[in-house]
Amino acid sequence: MKFARIDLDNLLIYRPGITIHIKKVNRHKKIGPPFYGWWLVLAAIVGQFVAIGSNQTAAGILLTPITKDFGWSKSQYTLGGTLAFALSALVGLYVGPKIDRYGPRIVMMLGTHLLVVALFLSSLVNKLWQFTLMQILSGGLSYSLLGPLVVNTTLSKWFVQKRGLAIAFGSWGVSLAAILTPHLLSPIIETYGWRISYQLMAIFVWFILMPTCLIMRRQPEDFGLLPDGINKDQLNQKPSLTLIELDRTNSFTRSEAISTQALWLLILATGCSGAAIMTLLLHGIPFLLESGLTLERATLAFSIVGIGNLLCKLFWGWALGKFEAKKLHAMTFILLLGGLLLILYAVTKKELMLLMVGFFIFGTGFGGQIPISEYLWASYFGRENIGSIKGLGLPFSVAFLAGVPMIASLIYDLTGTYFKSWAVVIILLTLGGISILCIDKPNKVG
Repeated sequence: MKFARIDLDNLLIYRPGITIHIKKVNRHKKIGPPFYGWWLVLAAIVGQFVAIGSNQTAAGILLTPITKDFGWSKSQYTLGGTLAFALSALVGLYVGPKIDRYGPRIVMMLGTHLLVVALFLSSLVNKLWQFTLMQILSGGLSYSLLGPLVVNTTLSKWFVQKRGLAIAFGSWGVSLAAILTPHLLSPIIETYGWRISYQLMAIFVWFILMPTCLIMRRQPEDFGLLPDGINKDQLNQKPSLTLIELDRTNSFTRSEAISTQALWLLILATGCSGAAIMTLLLHGIPFLLESGLTLERATLAFSIVGIGNLLCKLFWGWALGKFEAKKLHAMTFILLLGGLLLILYAVTKKELMLLMVGFFIFGTGFGGQIPISEYLWASYFGRENIGSIKGLGLPFSVAFLAGVPMIASLIYDLTGTYFKSWAVVIILLTLGGISILCIDKPNKVG
């Protein structure tokens, strides 16, 4: 009995004593689906926009109406944020290793529910201790479970060669929060009040963040993939692709990273820049209002920070593939410092256009801080234990983030002006830039 068997994979026809080779003609090249890591980048954009917009950015917009309603001082208002940052440092020590081991999905879902609860309960507060407790819950717990530690750690695991570009794209959410939140939230506050605003934010956060959390995954190897979407068959065919394996083999453990000078200089630089940016985000609009600007003009000028941040993200992502990351990072400190000085000068001269230029320059430096910093962390210490290592440095970085905005509030309460507060920020930006220039890439012993 004669029969034929067709192997469609090899396009060979086998018959008894005869093998017929059939040449396959590919008229259409099959295009595979996009690398899943880019879906994580999209999720990072959405997640950071919602998490930061409803937390950090909203805090600055809500400061004036809430303090006026209750008669609180600015230092009383920021007390909750200060304590929240302190708590987030402790949470980060625990969360970092969990991200490395289990991935971000469960962590972010927990953070989402905590944030929703905190926002809703914030609308019901009548006492300072109640408001402070809700700030601790939203900023200390939820933000540490939703913020850059979780998101950027995950992206660093999914990308090696395109890490800078991926993180730059992923941090667009931070830019969008600075651009859109003032315009979205300010009209709601003016129309319905700050209590209804909190409730609407709670609803918005839940409906947007829950689907976002479901997209997140730990690392490409869990799904038979390689970073950057590289095909395993190609791994050893191109010398450049060996970067993926080098990234794995040169990864530091937490104990190894502790002994390096680079870790502590990165922590110092991250703390200085974060404190400066946080101080402006929290006190920027109140500072402009008390300088004589209307809420409309203050919101417009402040939103330029986000525009500069957003527009320059792609530049920084591109530049990371062309220039030394350390020098690029130092440049961001120069831009932050120059932008702040121009803002202060413009306020004294009542020059709105010059003020907007200053905010744009500041936003340009802000836009480079996150992708370049995250690139340095992952490049210096590898991606295997990056969550654990960054979590180690979080308490020290958070000390700056919590302390400096609080100091700015205290200085204002004592002096009645913000100008002396900005002197502290100027010193920190100078110190952070010097720290970056002193960093050398660590060598793993053994």
